[in-house]
Amino acid sequence: DEYRKQLSKLEKYYGNDDTTAFILVDHYFFMHEFIKMQAALDRLIVMLGEDGALLNLKANAYISVKDFENAKKYCKMAIQVEPQYDGAYWSLVTALTMHEEYGELIKALAMLEKQFGYSFTAKTFAGNEFYSKFVRSPEFKGKYK
Repeated sequence: DEYRKQLSKLEKYYGNDDTTAFILVDHYFFMHEFIKMQAALDRLIVMLGEDGALLNLKANAYISVKDFENAKKYCKMAIQVEPQYDGAYWSLVTALTMHEEYGELIKALAMLEKQFGYSFTAKTFAGNEFYSKFVRSPEFKGKYK
């Protein structure tokens, strides 16, 4: 609670200062102010350059508002910039699952297997509510019999 109070004060007095942009990402996320979060991330990217983690944060802000097209775009940018950063792949998995793009989801899971050595089976997804629609899909049944 104290952290959030201090972030609110920081935003009030220094919200437009580039030096506070990174820490204010937390504040904007907590407050569900995703447009401000995007603006802070944009400032960071201008200052620091494209970075897989920053692009992934942008993707997750888009996931939070269910803008899956932009979420996928920023996940793919993050993967291109830092192919060794698995967080962007997992964000892509999240966006594709939530948007019910199961053919693309299977491709993303295959990328995780190839790039990072994961191994996915039907058991991997069984009982996980987040993947429940995926498990019932024809794409899942075709891949994970």
